[in-house]
Amino acid sequence: MNKAEAYRNLIYKNIEYKHFKQFESAQIGNIDNIVDLMVDICVQEEGTIPINDNQMPVEVVKSKFLKLTSSHIEYIMDSLDRNPSEVRNIRNYLITAIYNVPNTMSQYYRSLVNHDMNEGDYNW
Repeated sequence: MNKAEAYRNLIYKNIEYKHFKQFESAQIGNIDNIVDLMVDICVQEEGTIPINDNQMPVEVVKSKFLKLTSSHIEYIMDSLDRNPSEVRNIRNYLITAIYNVPNTMSQYYRSLVNHDMNEGDYNW
């Protein structure tokens, strides 16, 4: 097994890829693209990766990528579906989105809940 296959298998395990394959078959092509991008980054041994217009060491980016779970991937897919703006450099956009997902996911869902709670007439 080569390095790319090893990283791909680890990422598949971390994100519960079999679950996506079974229940999210309509999105599997997009998920495959995200996994491919993650593998591309993980096989790099040195250098930097552009994140939010900053150059981050590849080891830092790789470390974050290898900690992602299925919830993170679902959030990325949801965020991509909701993005109304034109993305000029989709590769850098996706790398940044993947990198930032652990820091932004909980706040995103919290804001959705707050919005939904304020939309209704709740008397707690």
